[in-house]
Amino acid sequence: MRFEENINLNFGVLSNREKSLAKYILNHYNEISIMSIEELSKKANISCTGITRFVKKIGYSGFVNFKLEIAKDTVGYEESESEPADSNDGSIQSIVSQMQAKKNYTIEQTLLLLKTEQLQQAADLIEKSHNVFIVATGASGIVATDLMYKLIKLNKKAIYVSDTGIQKIGISAMSKEDVAFIISYSGNTESIKEIAKAAKTISVPIISLTSNTKNVIRSLADISIVIPQTDHVDTRIRLSAISSRDAHLFVIDVLFFILLFRNTMK
Repeated sequence: MRFEENINLNFGVLSNREKSLAKYILNHYNEISIMSIEELSKKANISCTGITRFVKKIGYSGFVNFKLEIAKDTVGYEESESEPADSNDGSIQSIVSQMQAKKNYTIEQTLLLLKTEQLQQAADLIEKSHNVFIVATGASGIVATDLMYKLIKLNKKAIYVSDTGIQKIGISAMSKEDVAFIISYSGNTESIKEIAKAAKTISVPIISLTSNTKNVIRSLADISIVIPQTDHVDTRIRLSAISSRDAHLFVIDVLFFILLFRNTMK
């Protein structure tokens, strides 16, 4: 892996504190791409300034650039600095290449927003809950269905119905021992806001998965997980919600594997 080669090539010029950080990264590289610099600072017992100095010594412009290099090596996508241009000439190969670039870009941007602490807290809440009631409407229903099936595979009681009226009734029957997992790209869909407020009123814990914008559902959540707002770049993509769907599903997959790993360790 390229980041590992860069660490090894520059290991001799590192201070003892930086060598300790390098060893921590090499032993925990699967976690680094979703850590903030503050989280890594606490775990590796080194200042944020020390981390920045370290990544520059081994050839990176900053910590974000270093995280993307790790993600590229471990997840297997190519780094993009901006939204891929729409260069589709109508050929099948052009369509395939453009869609691959857009999906890679979406995952790359999502990785930058994911926080280890939030994912751990969400997994903790799901794990100890009696029931997981999933709230979503429209295109987010695809993601909600995927989450429900994944949780059922883990022997968790998970419920999702597409009718928001039934969702509201279902929320009213929940307790503090349950959890509401609310999926909404905008975070401001009126019917979903009403359900979130109802859950808050009866002290049902809320995990939200929304875009990285100021929105009502995110503000009501106990744990807020966000994805990038990328669909505004291409109105055709926005209409079919491809980018937001990919980002949502990526987060659901990450949560699923966190929970799966925990199950296998029991």
